[in-house]
Amino acid sequence: MKHVITGLLFFIVVNVNAQIGSTFEEIVRKEGVNYTKEVPKKLKGIILNIKYRNIKTYIEGREVSVNKTYSFIKFNDDRYFCNLYFYEFPLDSINYFINLMKSNNYVKIGKFKWKDYKDNIIYKIRKLNKMVVFMVYYDAYDE
Repeated sequence: MKHVITGLLFFIVVNVNAQIGSTFEEIVRKEGVNYTKEVPKKLKGIILNIKYRNIKTYIEGREVSVNKTYSFIKFNDDRYFCNLYFYEFPLDSINYFINLMKSNNYVKIGKFKWKDYKDNIIYKIRKLNKMVVFMVYYDAYDE
């Protein structure tokens, strides 16, 4: 097995890739210590998830509340590295994220899925209840 927001467009684009590959400590230093930790029972010691709730940010000039989840995988040196994360936004933000993907010229590989071949990163948008889930992960299977 391979182990491998604010509303300003520039800030999100720069930040999006910056999270993948970051250590647990780097994410906590950036996001803060007010998170909840989840460790999947079957993957204890391998996978670690942390969640931040009701973080205030701006999308297209309006304040919104976002939930952030970061998933980390443990490497041989006992450090955890971020391999996936997703943000949950209000549903009316969906067009913002679709336009964000188009403006970056990422390659569309599915209905709501894009790929940045330069950095081997997948971006996925899902509608879930009254939320938009903006997911980012490293494509470990396309090397």
